[in-house]
Amino acid sequence: MPVTFNSNNNYSVDIVTEPDVLNPTVIQYSSDTNTPFVEIKITPDIFQYPLVAGNLNFDSLPRFIKHEPSLNINNSCTPLSTPHGVNSSFTYEEIIGTNDYLPNGQGCYNSGANMVTTSSQGPYQSERNGAIIYGDLLANGVAWTKVIWVEVYADDNGDLINDQFSPATNESEHNWVMYNVASGAVTTNIYPVYIKAFVFLEYGSNGPGGLSSNINIQIDIDENSPVYGCTNANATNYYAGATVDDGSCTFPPTQYSITFSPDAANAAGPYTSIFTTSGFALSGNVLKNYRFNGDGLAVTLANTYAAGDGVAELVEIDLVPVEPSIGFNNYEAVYDFPITGTYSGPDWNLDPLDPATGFGDSQNNLTAASIRFLNLNGYDALSQSPVYISQSDPSYVQPNWISDTWADLTGNMPSTVVYFGDDLETVDDNGNALTLETDGIQIEEIYDDNSTSEWILNPGYEWFPFKLKVSIQLDFIMPAHDLNIVLELDHNTENQGGIII
Repeated sequence: MPVTFNSNNNYSVDIVTEPDVLNPTVIQYSSDTNTPFVEIKITPDIFQYPLVAGNLNFDSLPRFIKHEPSLNINNSCTPLSTPHGVNSSFTYEEIIGTNDYLPNGQGCYNSGANMVTTSSQGPYQSERNGAIIYGDLLANGVAWTKVIWVEVYADDNGDLINDQFSPATNESEHNWVMYNVASGAVTTNIYPVYIKAFVFLEYGSNGPGGLSSNINIQIDIDENSPVYGCTNANATNYYAGATVDDGSCTFPPTQYSITFSPDAANAAGPYTSIFTTSGFALSGNVLKNYRFNGDGLAVTLANTYAAGDGVAELVEIDLVPVEPSIGFNNYEAVYDFPITGTYSGPDWNLDPLDPATGFGDSQNNLTAASIRFLNLNGYDALSQSPVYISQSDPSYVQPNWISDTWADLTGNMPSTVVYFGDDLETVDDNGNALTLETDGIQIEEIYDDNSTSEWILNPGYEWFPFKLKVSIQLDFIMPAHDLNIVLELDHNTENQGGIII
């Protein structure tokens, strides 16, 4: 069968010739209404780009798909999608029957007529204006009235799919069993091998015998060429108007999180026996006198980072005294010695043997001087202990919990703010050692100002901090994985109990 090809097009079109309209061999008749039609193929030429049914138009007529769920043998509430997923470059009308039920009884509630660009294999339709048809009938005794077209594929075995349709055997396109993408039969060659079109004809009042001469029926078949671009909505350069993905999609770099977690080890102390035998001592079966971040849970930073990003973020984590698990009023474990008045301060001679019911010695309390960072500078012992601010420094503040004559076991006077060495030691996601640089680590004692009701409930708050604020200035390059940084903090009370003579 001869074809016509325009070098500006991406396809060739069958030229259909009927030599004898009274004894037709090319013109066929539909199964129900006996309407004449011809079948043509529109075939991609050299596959410059995919040829899809949704991009074709006939004589620039409006295109539509009319889908009646209750009549549709495919048991689909909407027209079946394609294996290639290429949307139409321009909109067409999708007409879906009013709230309807499929033959299998399933309800469909997406009815109405909408202008869409949805990727669909068809059947698409276009209809000519009645006045134009009437003019052709007067002039030529014959006119084309409408066209229906559908995509034809080759499955992975090379067999054609959707090629079996013809109005001669089944005039209602609702009864055409279209290709179901879920079957997975078409995976190798996902674009149509050709478009199959049925052009319906109408004769004048004298029928085909009324033709007085050879008649040429010309239909201008045009294509709205695909629009290339990135079709992945998750890409940074997603183009909503693109119908064919050109492989240009770019994606934001993977973002990784940073989490700080408490370690599961006991905090060594040494504590007095009054603390270790009280209801304060155990938190989750771990001996500690502080709660990490106030609730014992890990802290995940709000910011995320791509591999290679510089991380320069200040992290602040609170260490709060533990709460009792015993039956009297809940309050944090802040110990005050001796208990001889509502606002009595700690005994400067911190004797571990001082007796008191329900309270331990102030040696057990949470102070900046008591914290040790175990995983600093390759677990270097010198980096683990806090550095005090010198008493000669104008920024020096003396903690409430010490007397003017008291010094720790090193002979130094503690300060409310202490500093630590740099470089946190942790492991990567494969368990390999990883060093994360910092630009400063400090702990500050935070006191409860003028909260007399709290002081009455727990007099220790007048003298001891109600929390410690840990501040870590991060300064490292983000690796290509999430970070879970375990802060190996110990509470070592040796620098806050006893007096050096």
